[in-house]
Amino acid sequence: MPADVPLPDVHRQPSLIQVGEKRNLVYLYAEGLERMFLHPQFGELMPRLNALMESGTQFTNSGMAWRTNWTIPGMTASQCGIPFVTSSLGNASRGMDVFLPNIVCLSNLLHEQRYRNEYLSGSSVEFGGTAEYS
Repeated sequence: MPADVPLPDVHRQPSLIQVGEKRNLVYLYAEGLERMFLHPQFGELMPRLNALMESGTQFTNSGMAWRTNWTIPGMTASQCGIPFVTSSLGNASRGMDVFLPNIVCLSNLLHEQRYRNEYLSGSSVEFGGTAEYS
């Protein structure tokens, strides 16, 4: 979408509310990781992840919204609050000169608050158009 196209009326620009001291925010996307493998009956398969879960906030019993059930759309929905709709086929954002230029995402808001955003991945950024997203 060109930068001069207005946002639909259903989209509202987000903002951050400063509450107390700044804390770290970690998004962990573990595609294909079944939660049952974190259960003690399977032994200590992921002790560090179990420790993180005990000290952090968890969201469970959540479902997927339309157009959010693969890599980039899931990340877009969780951080930008919108479904991912593009003219490209499949699991990609390739072909976009700028990734969703009119949308303000969590990373944009955190950057404005002088947070340092980092992205680590176990796969190439060429997978699924991740380079365009990050």
